[in-house]
Amino acid sequence: MKKMFKKVTGFAVAFVMVICAIAPTPAFAAQPAAITQVTQLNTIASGEAGQVTFEFTGTGVADGNYVVHLSSFSDWDNSDGLSLYGTQTVSVFNPWFDEYEDRAQLIINVSGGAGQFTLRTDGTAPSMEITFFLYYANESRLFEDASGIANFTVSGNLGTNINTTGASPWAQEGLTQAISLGLVPTSLQSNYTEPTTRAEFAALAVALYENQRGTITGRVSFADTTDINVQKAAYIGVVTGVGDNQFAPNATLTREQAAVMLSRLATAIGTPLPAAAPTFADNNTISPWAIDGVGQMQSSGIMGGVGDNRFNPIGLYTREQSIVTIIRLLDYIS
Repeated sequence: MKKMFKKVTGFAVAFVMVICAIAPTPAFAAQPAAITQVTQLNTIASGEAGQVTFEFTGTGVADGNYVVHLSSFSDWDNSDGLSLYGTQTVSVFNPWFDEYEDRAQLIINVSGGAGQFTLRTDGTAPSMEITFFLYYANESRLFEDASGIANFTVSGNLGTNINTTGASPWAQEGLTQAISLGLVPTSLQSNYTEPTTRAEFAALAVALYENQRGTITGRVSFADTTDINVQKAAYIGVVTGVGDNQFAPNATLTREQAAVMLSRLATAIGTPLPAAAPTFADNNTISPWAIDGVGQMQSSGIMGGVGDNRFNPIGLYTREQSIVTIIRLLDYIS
């Protein structure tokens, strides 16, 4: 496997991401549009299959729904082991044949000049070069022509060796699985024993939801953060604010808060956990609003205690605990 990886990383897989606006038609002509940055949010193990998510930001890009289009020199829908994740069949107007045809397309939402898409790789294409072109809708149809209104090219590696240095032995397997599946942003792939912040947990929750259900298009705004994952997580009901339109994104997460968020996430995905009462010796220290969530976590095996049959509801929840319980939730609902 190592020899194969060294062999294929010597070249870049070239493909084009064409993003076509669909209803409502954005007013692109009002100002020049440009994609200013593309960030790879996660990596996967060398030579392994998995999913990699990218986020782009731009200026002058109108809010709305878009179709992300993947093309290459060899295959319209798949490029050397790479394909778009989360596609659906839609009717697209083909200007060359002057007719509509059904195609598998990935529909995403751009809000505030930012959007995300996910690629799936079969493990044979660890290197890539991506060129983005944004196209507009014409007469309420997905019309493609040669005049892209914005473009951006980014090169990088999809595959890398997963680093779980510093993580607890019990968390190693879950961390590796979560990172390989594209559920852990790069920024969270270190310092595994540190406490998780509310915003970091929102990013993990959004990654799992979009892995299962597709891109979240709605947003809920807070006065103290513009974090897109916080806005998405609030929209699907996984997180709420702390009052006065504040979210406290950098506040550390407690164990009972994590239990409630995981329970809400299961419901949002469409697989609510069965009701169950917790049986910990310190049940009387669990907040009333968290009792149900803690019971669901205990009965499902997604979260356990901290020893001596205690749950320790106000104890801090670490990054590795957050990631591993996200994977446990995925395993449970799957």
